[in-house]
Amino acid sequence: MYAHNYEQLPNVEPNIEGSTFRVDSFARVQGHYHARLMDQFVHARTTHIEDKGWLDLSGVDVDIYDFHPATTYIFASDVESGGNLLAGMRMTRVEDFLGSLTYSMLDGTVEGCEDVTSTIDPAGLDRLRQLSADSMLWDITRFIVNPEYTRDPNNRGKLANIGPQIIRMFGKAMEVSEKAIADRTELNGLRTHYGWVFLSEPNLYDFLKDWDIQCDQLYKGKISPDDETDSILGLIQPGLQYSSATERTLRYINEGLTVENKTSSN
Repeated sequence: MYAHNYEQLPNVEPNIEGSTFRVDSFARVQGHYHARLMDQFVHARTTHIEDKGWLDLSGVDVDIYDFHPATTYIFASDVESGGNLLAGMRMTRVEDFLGSLTYSMLDGTVEGCEDVTSTIDPAGLDRLRQLSADSMLWDITRFIVNPEYTRDPNNRGKLANIGPQIIRMFGKAMEVSEKAIADRTELNGLRTHYGWVFLSEPNLYDFLKDWDIQCDQLYKGKISPDDETDSILGLIQPGLQYSSATERTLRYINEGLTVENKTSSN
């Protein structure tokens, strides 16, 4: 168990809705359902990063975003298995893409941050800068699927089986973004051009394609020279895609959104 490593962090009860829910800060209460999920999430992401050799860790993976007031965690759990973690993600609203954690990860690439920036499509980079300048950009980090579903690179079937839960997570994340900008009167109540930027392995990119979620690939390369696979810097603008989403995808996105948010955002 890893909860003792973040006992100094705020104790905030999560908003639990079915098996997909959000937590607005680290939780520390031992024995509570959300604390166990946070334990499993921290353990999964620590294991993943250590396996990749991306960071020299001692203990658990805790970084500046875990103390950031604009960070929200989205979890999907398996009720049938007793509530174990299926997948988790962390989203942090950023005001400068070049100051984001995702951008700093590019510093470990063979090219380094500055050279990577020169290879990003200029229009894509301009969008990232404009979205962050308008406070409309979220940095999606530590997107982790239970290792049971990812250990075997040939076992995409298991990932497909939890696909609906992951799409529900995206619906919940849309709720977080859209509620955060709900007071922007110039938006006139319409879905907006907010964006999510992330750095991930190709399996997530392929998963999004399988679910007809458009993701702009801004960069592809190895984070570390020893990586076996490339990583992809991607940008998703989910609000723009909502009206054209397929029936299958829209069903699970809506299940992640609250009734109030679905009514006010359409």
